[in-house]
Amino acid sequence: LHRTILVALLLVAPVAAEDAASQLSVRGEAALKVPADQASLRIVVRAEADTVAEAMRSAGTRINKITDFLDSLDIEPGKERRTGGYSLEPIWSQRPRNPAEDWKPTVLGHRLEHRILVETTRLELVGDLLAKSAKHGADEVNLDGFGLSKAARMSQRDVLLQEAVRNARREARVVSAASGTVLAGIKNIDIESDNARPPVMARGRMMMSAEADFGAPTIEAGEVEVRAAVRIVYTLGPLSE
Repeated sequence: LHRTILVALLLVAPVAAEDAASQLSVRGEAALKVPADQASLRIVVRAEADTVAEAMRSAGTRINKITDFLDSLDIEPGKERRTGGYSLEPIWSQRPRNPAEDWKPTVLGHRLEHRILVETTRLELVGDLLAKSAKHGADEVNLDGFGLSKAARMSQRDVLLQEAVRNARREARVVSAASGTVLAGIKNIDIESDNARPPVMARGRMMMSAEADFGAPTIEAGEVEVRAAVRIVYTLGPLSE
């Protein structure tokens, strides 16, 4: 795994006015760029019909075909896929330009939308999911982005925290030496929340008919930047003569 340690941004400031001579607050940050290992997709099925039952039947038939397709790829419900949304609403007639006094809107039909969310670390499946979902009845397939799974994020956490502490200590030593003091001890350490920055090129959308027939597109996930930071308050002492 190729990793790049980025230059950390470190901030040094006194904790409080009365403690400025004896304490030093330092923030140390570290970052890594690692390959994205998780993809997020949305598969959308829409249906319009005169009755609720017809709309549900039309969408349900295609949803069943899509879930069978996902099952064939071993994309398990509750783990790698879940329902991302479900809406059913009437389609109302539009108000005419010069309506009669007794005009009232009427229901012309019903519109249904069912969304399936897929999150998988098997990036080799992304191309097939994009290209073949429409063949099984999807009206729209969205690649919402690439990111880092929780397991991958945790595997980098120790490395990031160690680097952040080293950077904070290095900066504190420089400041204490320049001010004629030494680092006598640590009063407090806080770990700030880590975060991951997704690659910029992570989004895409395919809208197609079920008759579309083409090969799986080539998808490149790119890298994700993950960060960790610590804030350390050092106590200062005089230089030994």
